Amino acid sequence: MAALFGSRVRRLRTAAGLTQAELGDRTHVVSTRITQIERASGAKPTFELARTLDTVLEADSLLVVAVRLPGGVPGLVAGVHGLLGADQLCS
Repeated sequence: MAALFGSRVRRLRTAAGLTQAELGDRTHVVSTRITQIERASGAKPTFELARTLDTVLEADSLLVVAVRLPGGVPGLVAGVHGLLGADQLCS
């Protein structure tokens, strides 16, 4: 989960044209914390940090979901797939 979360943060950050230091400034954390998140090292991001990253990176709650759900985003996809079935997901 941490690696997927970190790669999504990196992708969103670079798409927004921000450096790690700029994202750190906007989220009120040191840039080394952004590096840790992107590399999936250090402590798991808190809900509050995920919410702030979502807002700054305009991620439509994707990062909050990744932190809150067991299994993160893959858990969400599996849950939706289980509820709807593959045929309904593709239509």
